[in-house]
Amino acid sequence: MTLHPRFTTFAALAAGLLTFTTASGAAAETAPTVATAPAQAPPAVPPTGMGVTCVKGPNDNTEAADCPVLKWHGYTYWAYSYYDNRMAMGIVAYDAGGKVVAQWELPGARYVHAITVDSGARTITFAGQAGNKITTGWDSLLPPPVVVQIAPYNAPAVPAGMKVSCSKSASDWSAAATCPVLKWGDYTYWAYSYVDNRVGMAIVAYDASNKQVKLWEKSGARYVYGITVDKTARTVTFAGQTDLKIAFNWNDLLVSSVVTNWSKKTTPAGVTFKQVSVGSAQHVWAVDTAGSPWRWNGSIFEKKNGTVASLSVGADGVVWGLTSIDEIWVYQGPDWTKRPGTLRSISSAGGDVAWGVQSNGGTFRLGY
Repeated sequence: MTLHPRFTTFAALAAGLLTFTTASGAAAETAPTVATAPAQAPPAVPPTGMGVTCVKGPNDNTEAADCPVLKWHGYTYWAYSYYDNRMAMGIVAYDAGGKVVAQWELPGARYVHAITVDSGARTITFAGQAGNKITTGWDSLLPPPVVVQIAPYNAPAVPAGMKVSCSKSASDWSAAATCPVLKWGDYTYWAYSYVDNRVGMAIVAYDASNKQVKLWEKSGARYVYGITVDKTARTVTFAGQTDLKIAFNWNDLLVSSVVTNWSKKTTPAGVTFKQVSVGSAQHVWAVDTAGSPWRWNGSIFEKKNGTVASLSVGADGVVWGLTSIDEIWVYQGPDWTKRPGTLRSISSAGGDVAWGVQSNGGTFRLGY
């Protein structure tokens, strides 16, 4: 049989010769580092009830001339002890100007003599008197996010299907001269609305070079006009049109966090899906057990015409479908178009990047 001329066979693909590599989509994260500073020269007077008590070792309570300090994201962290001698340390983060930006009380040890960082486990350990230690995840020591105002035309590359749409207020939907943007650690977070005007936002995190490193989609509001940070509740709230709001816990917005929980989505009544394909956050398709294709519109699945055995959607939204007799069909809306040839399976990344396998194992690539 003859395939569509844009598919090219690779006879050289043999067992043992096909390898796959993966790469992280996120930029390398800055790890905390340990330095020393003169014990008599903290950036400012320690907060009330705290003081500098750095000792020479776990069993040597002689005061040391220098203290271990932590450096991270432009902040300097000092581990203070308490004047009431409680078994705890007060960890205080200072900015470059010596201003306190955050502080934490961590129980379990006092009189610091060493700080160690485990980059693999992403933990920081403060070692104190008598061998007592305090270990905490380093994400827990990230100072609060801050909100800044940036002109819309200075937004980084906006993902497909999204737009910069910042309004003046909850009731004034005219375009604002600046957009509220979140700054946190090494990252900048923009709140985008969707081109199709759904009631939802995409929060996109960029690194220092304006490379997209993570994206969160959440329904409930659109056309952001304000962002608020609650330091006590550790939440960030994005406010939009008619004062609808979307709230996140800080931990949910950590670029470095590994998402392990699955949230169940509602499927159409009486329908059971057997396959799903994701080209991007905006292009999610599924096939039910009857062979009907469905597209996720951001809130629900919408049934599309046609019948397929399986499908693959690319980042550009183009869908390749295969029937039970291996026919090839392409959907670009609103109808399917039949293509020459047959394939048993297909995977598309969008554009001209697609690979297919025939029932006899023949492997093909779209293009010449």
